[in-house]
Amino acid sequence: MKNYKRNDLKHHANVGMVFFYIANNLKNRINPFFFPVLGNQAIMRLEMRPEEYVIKDAKKAQDTEADLLIIENKIAAISENGKKNSLNEQTESRLIMISEIKYKKQICEIGKRIYEQGFIAANNGNMSIRISDNEFLITPTGVSKGFLTPEMIVKVDRQGNVLDGEYLPTSEMKMHLLVYQERPDIHAIVHVHPPYATAFAIAGIPLDQAIMPESVIYLGTIPIAEYRTPSSEEVPNAVKQHVHDHQGVLLENHGALTWGKDLEHAYYIMESLEFTAKINWIAKQLNGDRELSKKHVQTLVEMKSKVGIKGMTPQGVETPDGHHAKKITPIREQSLSEQELNIIIERVSEKIINELKKHL
Repeated sequence: MKNYKRNDLKHHANVGMVFFYIANNLKNRINPFFFPVLGNQAIMRLEMRPEEYVIKDAKKAQDTEADLLIIENKIAAISENGKKNSLNEQTESRLIMISEIKYKKQICEIGKRIYEQGFIAANNGNMSIRISDNEFLITPTGVSKGFLTPEMIVKVDRQGNVLDGEYLPTSEMKMHLLVYQERPDIHAIVHVHPPYATAFAIAGIPLDQAIMPESVIYLGTIPIAEYRTPSSEEVPNAVKQHVHDHQGVLLENHGALTWGKDLEHAYYIMESLEFTAKINWIAKQLNGDRELSKKHVQTLVEMKSKVGIKGMTPQGVETPDGHHAKKITPIREQSLSEQELNIIIERVSEKIINELKKHL
């Protein structure tokens, strides 16, 4: 009997250990925030020892955006339950690091997009993100933005001093810092050289025509910032006069610059800017860059105000009754140079002679 009990106890102990390891393994693998039923238990667990669990999850968060979302949810849960102060400095430091990893990955992703879109060539262009009042992540100089990796991104302060990173920050950093200084609501900036927008910048033509409802509402007017030598102190001054009333500028004979509430927003403004420039250019080739009437533009401005988009808007034009749009820019006249005419005459003559030879 004694042996039976001993074996029975040993059996139960083994079974218990097995269940213990299974439960412990599941606890580490399954995040209770994915299961509403276990949500309260998860919060209680965090309330007991928030530092331990947040640090553990932070270490796992370097690979996927899903993990980053888990971290944010847990911090929110701790904060709601009055336990935010229990996070020690080590935990807060690690969470800041994880947040920076997330932003660096986003910069790399947007860099790939602008490269694939043909907005840049070679090592052109630069981007940045504001991560605190005095800290910014910015792309390095001398590196293709289509092939960025997180460790290439540089952290700088408001004065442009490098706080972290092995690369030198972009030489056009001053332009970024000026926008952040003037606009506390701006958290990201994109500077690239998209072909159509840059062509308008070279021609000195602002994007200020009311040619499409979308550009009136979401883009507004994009002015020309007067040419200044790139990377010089003069460039920020040229941008400064436009930064409060617009979402971006065309840098004369240089490229385009946009800013937004986050990097995705700043990128989409740039994409819209380039699309508008392309449509505008094509319409001009057809001598059909007609602008919407002031009446229609006023309706669009009201819509713009309702969705909370600020900034200057194209004015529209006066149109005759019954007309919705009108062309007011000069008719584009195209003439051939003497050299072009000679080339055409030579080619036509050559074809005529070749055809005559076939019948002789």
